[in-house]
Amino acid sequence: MDDVEIKKQSEPNYDSDKFKFLYEYKKYHLDMLRDDYKDLENKATKYLTFVTLILTMASIFLRDYLTLPVSEKGLWYYSSLVLLIMFVIAISPVLRWLFLCIKINKLGDLPKEGMKPYFLENIKETVYIGTADRLDQIIESYKKVNMEKAAFLKKAFEEIKWSSLIFIAFVIVFLINKF
Repeated sequence: MDDVEIKKQSEPNYDSDKFKFLYEYKKYHLDMLRDDYKDLENKATKYLTFVTLILTMASIFLRDYLTLPVSEKGLWYYSSLVLLIMFVIAISPVLRWLFLCIKINKLGDLPKEGMKPYFLENIKETVYIGTADRLDQIIESYKKVNMEKAAFLKKAFEEIKWSSLIFIAFVIVFLINKF
């Protein structure tokens, strides 16, 4: 008997398709989590764009307010100025949550070094199991980070709701003061 036949006889009888399916399943799960990660970051970026637009509007209002002559400053002026300051203070935590959401996180990856010898030295079932186990570790890191990002977005959204109400009140008072 030659060495190939001896090796085949000494290997247990594995159902290679099960191991391949396990690996493919884990890979698909990881792809889904990566998509979720990207979606959370995209949503955070959209929120950040919205907040930046609103802050730009607020700065234009502030500039307009600071250039008003003293004779035009009354109760409505000071009321809207207080609301504007409250808005800027209220929007600050939103920026914090959004920046925490879009920060770069270190996530696991499949090793790049030493894979060729690993593939050559082991039977394919062992390779499937080994890479599936590594994918499990990566999946767990993505789950953890995605949960954190979702929590940050949820907090940012809650703060945006309250900040938006303050901003709407400011705009109403601002318009009353102007007209």
